[in-house]
Amino acid sequence: MSDEDDTLDPEVERDLMLRAVTERERRSSYSETSRWRPPAIVGQWRCRNPKCQRMVDVPEDGMTALAAWNVILRKRGEEPLDHDQVMFCTTCRPLYVKVEAERRRARNARIGTALRELRETDDPSRQAELLDELEELGHEDVDGLRRSLSERARSASARRPRREL
Repeated sequence: MSDEDDTLDPEVERDLMLRAVTERERRSSYSETSRWRPPAIVGQWRCRNPKCQRMVDVPEDGMTALAAWNVILRKRGEEPLDHDQVMFCTTCRPLYVKVEAERRRARNARIGTALRELRETDDPSRQAELLDELEELGHEDVDGLRRSLSERARSASARRPRREL
């Protein structure tokens, strides 16, 4: 190996020197505010479970989120959320999650049953009842179902042979 092979590229040499000089310095991007801290508790609300009613600590983000949602609800003309109907305590939260999952499964099963019956029926009054039921259950595309049914009715009437007088 020659002496020339042992020399470093000047740019690499400058980078190594800079690293040696600055390796013990604190980074300028690091500050005390960038460290994680638990959220500041600014209030307490009652647990959402009517049987429990334990007090739950509320962080500042929770207060801000509630205020933002209440503004949205007022614009829609709906009742604002009550702060006692927002949070669960640590004991009630797992119970709520379990019950909510079961409730959603039952709701989805009812939606599936209504959709199957809607596909099979040709009775307009029954279709209207099923569409109302789907709307109550929170199906996201009831308007699309209505359009589909009206197109299906139009195409069925076009296929029917005309009776002669």
